[in-house]
Amino acid sequence: LSGAYMGLRKSVLEQTGLLDETFFMYGEDIDLSYRIQKAGFKNRYLSETTIIHYKGESTKKSSVNYVLVFYKAMIIFARKHFSNNHAFFFSFLIYAGIVVRAAAALVRRFAVIVLPTLTSSLISLAGLYALIYPWQLNDISFPKSALYWMIPLYWVIWASSNLLGGTYDPPFKPIKVIKSTFFATFVILVIYALLPKTLQFSRLYIVFGSLWFMLWILTDRFLRYWLLRESNGWNPRGKTRFLIVADKEEFTRIKTMILQQWSEVEYVHGAHLKEPYLESKSQGNTMIDEGNFGNYDEIIFSAKDLSARTIIHWMTSLVRTNVDFKIAQPETDFIIGSNSIEKPGEYYKININNLSRPENLRSKRFLDIITCLLLLMSSWAIVWFYRSKKGLFRNIYQVLASQKTWVGFFPSASQYTDPLLPRIKTGVLPPSIKHPEVSDELKDKLNLIYARDYSVSHDIKLILASLFHLDRS
Repeated sequence: LSGAYMGLRKSVLEQTGLLDETFFMYGEDIDLSYRIQKAGFKNRYLSETTIIHYKGESTKKSSVNYVLVFYKAMIIFARKHFSNNHAFFFSFLIYAGIVVRAAAALVRRFAVIVLPTLTSSLISLAGLYALIYPWQLNDISFPKSALYWMIPLYWVIWASSNLLGGTYDPPFKPIKVIKSTFFATFVILVIYALLPKTLQFSRLYIVFGSLWFMLWILTDRFLRYWLLRESNGWNPRGKTRFLIVADKEEFTRIKTMILQQWSEVEYVHGAHLKEPYLESKSQGNTMIDEGNFGNYDEIIFSAKDLSARTIIHWMTSLVRTNVDFKIAQPETDFIIGSNSIEKPGEYYKININNLSRPENLRSKRFLDIITCLLLLMSSWAIVWFYRSKKGLFRNIYQVLASQKTWVGFFPSASQYTDPLLPRIKTGVLPPSIKHPEVSDELKDKLNLIYARDYSVSHDIKLILASLFHLDRS
């Protein structure tokens, strides 16, 4: 089994053969190492080197997919190198291991991801029912319709609005909760006003219910932060304090990335390595001895100015502090890192596009579905205004089936896909109707502008402006 890397002579590979493509992701290094030993060579393990491991597939050991792929590789190995009888025996044990590990992975995933979310949801819903108590003290009873389906429906609307608004996406920001819940409350009050009097029980309850929903989400995040250290990108103080260990050139570049990514920054200090500069508060080589890490929430190391050995030394020396660590690679637009093998790494990236944000992708999909439903409900009246009636219904079906989106990018004339653009479905409409016939260069620019400045309101305006062109092929 190889570790971070493996070195061997070319003549050995010529004798044993290269990596076996039968394996996928796991097991090919084990197979090669085994073949090397069978050929009479020796593997020697070098344990002198310390590395920084950017976590990828190898750390997803709790996922069902990892279990299936990894153990499948072991079955391939057993069939390849063992006799038929032994291969059958080992395959049986491995299949049994797959069942046990997959079950354990599902239980762990439920306990780590589903259970906390389910518990939090049940508490917020239970709180809405507990709010009924003050009304009962005043001999005011709620109708059964309110108890059985209206209160749960209110909860669904509040939760859905927060989901679409990005409340549950990192970084967590209280303003997302407030905006999403207020919008949902407005929707609920509008629906409430349209209900018959027999179903209207209390507007005040809706207001108090929205306040409880907001309060519980904030309390839940606060408890997760202080008890479980689950920040989800949230700092209860509201502003994050950064220390960048770098010389002036890299400090300026990294600071720019931080300020573009974070709106809540208390201050960004530097620790110089050679020449001091204005924002430098300490000398990098004496940083550990000074021990002023309580003044910072996050330390970012410059990989250009520091060797990997030095970064590892500092990170291992400070591992018991409550400071997050990240590493900025030279000439890149991202900063990556993680403090725990149990959690995936976080990264900061220059905000090239707004469309790639999870809440915007969800909102875009939600708009697609709502538009399809509205078109279907009104099709009996508006279908006569379309040149291709079949094309309209075909597009509605394809958008509902997530094969298309109502507004997408200009199609590229080549097979090249711009890596700066998020991957979305083919659009019925282009991002700009003012430029129907444009050069490929201008199409690329308009696509980037659409992704960078994306908003749901832009899609709505475009759909309304092109309402009778939704039958496009």
